[in-house]
Amino acid sequence: MNSLSHTLKEACQSLGYSTQEISKRAEKHGYKVSKATAHRYMTGKVPAKPNTEVLDAFAEVLGLDSHQLRLLAQLPPAGGEPFILPERAKDLTDSERAAVISVIDAILNSKTQAIKALNQNPRKSENTPTN
Repeated sequence: MNSLSHTLKEACQSLGYSTQEISKRAEKHGYKVSKATAHRYMTGKVPAKPNTEVLDAFAEVLGLDSHQLRLLAQLPPAGGEPFILPERAKDLTDSERAAVISVIDAILNSKTQAIKALNQNPRKSENTPTN
């Protein structure tokens, strides 16, 4: 099971929500999430490119941060512009470009790990200051 599905399943279990309850509550918030879709996302059968509306519905219904869900789904943040290196970056060698990508991957992996840790210990996240 992937991190996204694990997070969704834990949140549903802690609230005592079934997939039917998720679907009903999503509809009340203006989202269309079928019971089958909710089940797929919670059991690890998430599409290669998860639907952002479904993620937003889960965030709303389960009281989760949509930005965190997008990170877990390996999607860019909502409304985020693509990150484009400055023009001078064209002078980087292939190995330097690979190093830049490695740094970006390390930052994103660190964020994902932090989110997983917060989701595993929600009491700790209540006391953690936000930026």
